[in-house]
Formats: sequence, structure tokens, C-alpha cells
Amino acid sequence: MLELMANGWGCGAYAGTLELMASSWETCGNVEDSFRLALFETGLQGFFDTVRDLVQTFEGADDIQTPWLDAELHLGFATKHREVSGWLEDKYYECDMKFEHDTIVGALNTKVRQRIQQWLVNTAVQWLEDRTREAPAEVKHSVFNSVGSLLIESVADFSNAEVILRQGLEVHSKQSLDGALALRLLGRLVVRRQDWEGARSYYMEAKAVLDSLGSARTVQYAQLLVDLFTTTGQEEFLFSAKELFDSLEATSHEDYPRVLKHLGSLKLAGGDAVGAMEYYELAADSYQELKMERSPGFADLLTNLGKAEMECASRDKAREAYEASKHIYGVIGVTESPGYADLLVNLGMLHKEEDRVSEALAEFKAAAAIYATSSPGGAALAELWAQIGSCHEKRGAFEVASEAYETARVLLLGSVVGQRGSFPKGSCVRYSRI
Repeated sequence: MLELMANGWGCGAYAGTLELMASSWETCGNVEDSFRLALFETGLQGFFDTVRDLVQTFEGADDIQTPWLDAELHLGFATKHREVSGWLEDKYYECDMKFEHDTIVGALNTKVRQRIQQWLVNTAVQWLEDRTREAPAEVKHSVFNSVGSLLIESVADFSNAEVILRQGLEVHSKQSLDGALALRLLGRLVVRRQDWEGARSYYMEAKAVLDSLGSARTVQYAQLLVDLFTTTGQEEFLFSAKELFDSLEATSHEDYPRVLKHLGSLKLAGGDAVGAMEYYELAADSYQELKMERSPGFADLLTNLGKAEMECASRDKAREAYEASKHIYGVIGVTESPGYADLLVNLGMLHKEEDRVSEALAEFKAAAAIYATSSPGGAALAELWAQIGSCHEKRGAFEVASEAYETARVLLLGSVVGQRGSFPKGSCVRYSRI
């Protein structure tokens, strides 16, 4: 499974993606799917979906021949592509050969994504504001959902996302497929705010809408069941999602490997590492069939596989999986996410078990820096700070170790009284020392 990590990760592959982005933008439907898959390399597939929804809003009028992309967005993306391509070429030739090739590619991918991301977010939001000011009822509900999703997933602008999603629910009926999707997106939004009960409420409301519409045998319903599992921990939701994806023959859907991955994690949590790896292998096959090997989801899968290998006392295989995961995160430039932090924690645990305390401490500190702005919850964060304290203690830095243990204690107390995902008063000072 890990052999695919060895090929196709250089600047040449990246340049190929940029060329495909440019050429596909100027052609039509028969390349849309290939274009969207190519955008996984820079994390822009969500932007593609949003633009497609935006420009299709007014399709259907007999007297208007709406192109696949309207002129404004077409020109804007082409201009942004040339700007980023020029920047990319300049930086490539400026690169000192002492830097690792993949590090350079990851940095370039990050910059490309940031530049195009900000341009597209601004364009989409402005477009929606203009259209809703003129004739809100003429804007499809799917457009409100797409822009709201873009703000949630891409720039973490939760306040504006909530306004836009609620506006869509006010303009259009909640009792529709798009209404159910808006409720599901609001659930995902409050998950980002660590409001698990609020998310469950939105998801259950979305489920009720789909049930009332007779849409319980749809892919959207299966996706919702997965979301319900992640917020409630009730395994029957996940099993039902798997059955529904299978019965609908929707195993080529991009959320299907996510289901397999969760099933593997259930096995791992139950102490069945071998059973977990079987599901992880199936998930890996699914990601590869979907050509999603360069996605954060696949990187997360490799982290989980490393955990399973550790449970089987296969340190070399665990290290291979962790390093492959780190490689993917680095190349696609997604190194500030909770998933990447989770990888660093597990890699740190491996280093610590092998008495490489300095390396372990570096990984733990990097993970804590990420969690400072995207918390995994008090108990998990407390354990991380306890590991940081343990590393300092092993190095003889007892005063610093004591401070880390105190941070862990305060975080643990906070999690016990229900302060999930929050940082207790005073702990931010310790984070600033990382």
C-alpha cells in the first residue's frame, strides 16, 4: 500500500496539475471530473464545487446560453492562475538545493492554495451578496449551501457561514433536500466550535427532514449517518451508513473510504488491531481507486494504520506509515490541521518508546502549537502536556516538567467539568513558550 508514496510527488507532478487547472478551466464538461480530482493536490476541490454551483444558478432560461463558467469567474481564475504560476516559477529557481525537494513542493502548494483560496472566497461571497440584494429568491438554495460550506471548510469563517446558511433557510423551504443539507452544514459548523450537542441537534433535524421527504435511501442520508456517528459515538449509525452505501452501489463516493476508516478505528478501539488493519487496507484501496491518495483523508488513514501497527508491536511498519502520512501532509501543504497534530503526537510516542526523547519532545511541542488554535478536547490535550512533561523530566529539566504537568492537570480538570475544547484560564501563557 505504501509503495505509491515513492512516485509522482515532485514539482513535475505539481506543474502538471497547474497545467490541467488552466486547460480544464477553458474547456467543458468532459474534463470536469478529472479537473476536480486534480485539485485534491492543492485542496481546492471544494472551490471547484462552489464555482460550478455559482455559475449554474441561472441555467435553464430558454433565451440564455450559460457557459460552464461565466466570463467574470473565467477571467478571474485565469488571471490568478497566471499570477500564481509566475510566482511558482520564480520561487522554484530561487530554491536553494540544500532544502528537501518535498519541503519546497509543500510550501509552494500551501502558497498556491492560500492565494487562489482567498480570491475565490472573496469572489463567491461578493457574488452572493450582489445576487441576494437584487433577487434573493432567484438564487438557488444550493448556492447558499456551497458558499457556506466554503467558508466553514476553507477559511474557518464561522460567523459569516452561519449567516449565509441561515439566509438560505429563510429564503427557501427547510423541508427540501437542500434544506436538509443546510442543517447538516450548520451541524458541521458547530462541531468546529466544539458544540457536540448542538451538532447532534442539527443532524437529527436534518435526518427528520430527509425521513419526511422519503429520502432515507440516498447518499446524502448515508453521509448524514456518518456525521451522526462522529458526534454521538453510536455505532449503529456507522453500520447503517455502510449498509446504505453498499446497497446504493455508491462505493465510489468520496465519503465511502471515510466509513471504512471509521470501521477500522472501531476495531482498533476494541483491541482488534488485525481487524482494524483489514478495514484500513480496504479504505486505502478505495482512496486509490478514487485517485485521492494526496488528500488529508488518506494521510489520516496512514496515521491510523501506524497506530494499528504499534498495537501489533511492529515499530518499523508504524514508522513507515507515519512517515508516509507526514510526507503527504507536507506535500499538499496541510500542516496546521488537527489531523496533522494527531500524526505528530503518535510519531512522538514512537520516538519516546525508542528513547529518542529530543525528537519526541519536538513532535509533541509542534502538536501542542497546532492544538492551541484547534483543540482536540481537554482530556486529549491534558495527555499531550503530560507527555511533554515526561520528556522534560527524562532530560532532567524538572522545573519545566513541573510546569507542563501543571498545565496537564488544569486541562484535565477543565475536561472533567465539561469545558471540552476550551483552554482554562492561565494556560495560554504556557502555550506561548512553545
